[in-house]
Amino acid sequence: MKKRVCVCGGWQLTCIPSVYAICVISSLNLDPKEYVVQCFTKVAFLGSYEYIIHPLNDSSLRPHTSNVHRILHPIRRRAGVQHKCTICNDIGHNTARCPKRGPSKAGSSKPRKKSNAKNCPSQAGQNTPALSTSIYMHQEPVTQEHVNQEPVNRVPVNHVPLD
Repeated sequence: MKKRVCVCGGWQLTCIPSVYAICVISSLNLDPKEYVVQCFTKVAFLGSYEYIIHPLNDSSLRPHTSNVHRILHPIRRRAGVQHKCTICNDIGHNTARCPKRGPSKAGSSKPRKKSNAKNCPSQAGQNTPALSTSIYMHQEPVTQEHVNQEPVNRVPVNHVPLD
């Protein structure tokens, strides 16, 4: 009790007696308030607000000084890999922006791949049926006849009842 130590470590951490310490203090017929650190008492709290805090003057009423030197932060450049041109081997630009590069060609150097209309629905012809979830499930497409029919309860073929 004199060391103000508890097994849970709460008293050492907060400087306020823990629940376990209060039980021991109460069993000894002592006042638990006497074991709280002075800065956490009501008297110390009210004493911290005893003085009046005066508001600051408006910025227009503050005295102006002419010899104000501002210290600016140094300009930092991002660290990274610099571009090296493969045409002129200079650092600072790449092949696309090289000043020694000749005029650009009208066509590209690599031929483009032809699009495959079978795999691309947006490029498919007018005769291609619209994709629906029934095609992805390997079922026949839903028609008006199917909508008007009664629902069919299907039972799996290899159904074994669990008893």
